[in-house]
Amino acid sequence: MVQNDREDTVMDTGIGLFEEMQQRDLTEKLLDEVVKEYKQKYREHMVREFLQYKDLSSCLGENLSISSRYTDLTIARRPRSERLGEHEAVGSSCGRASVGNGPATITVQSLFEPQEGEQALQVVVLVGAPGMGKTMTVRKVMVEWVEGTLYAQFDYVFCMDCKDLAFTKEASVADLISKCCPHRRAPLGKVLGDQKKI
Repeated sequence: MVQNDREDTVMDTGIGLFEEMQQRDLTEKLLDEVVKEYKQKYREHMVREFLQYKDLSSCLGENLSISSRYTDLTIARRPRSERLGEHEAVGSSCGRASVGNGPATITVQSLFEPQEGEQALQVVVLVGAPGMGKTMTVRKVMVEWVEGTLYAQFDYVFCMDCKDLAFTKEASVADLISKCCPHRRAPLGKVLGDQKKI
């Protein structure tokens, strides 16, 4: 922790000096290095956060891997025109694919793929009854993103728990993302600079 603080101070000082000397090229190179290091730190944090988990039914001290407990789900995507209102009930199909004009069935691998006539998705909200597998699906997505086997087109994938957001007063996107970041001095300007990579 102390080492990270020292490194941050040195980087901040270097960036400040380059800015005072109006050395934009050197400032940008140093900022790019900060972002590159931060991406690595963020991925390492996500591994610690999501790769292992404790299951209530596991033995004391046993940590399980996501792969050993994950079961493929049937996920239904509703077209925007059919999305439920705030107070309407949410239905589920107990693992059976919907047929006909119902919601389209998709896989975890295709969560961010656009439907016909829509723009590419960058935000996915999983909704369902408790115990349906939403949290495990999120864990699976995060682990596979870190491993580079899923959604490699994104530099950052942020997981925000709606329970936590419900108690948050008004906040900016930067505030919400900073809560997901392992390091209090995340280069949010650079992270948010290329929104197609988030």
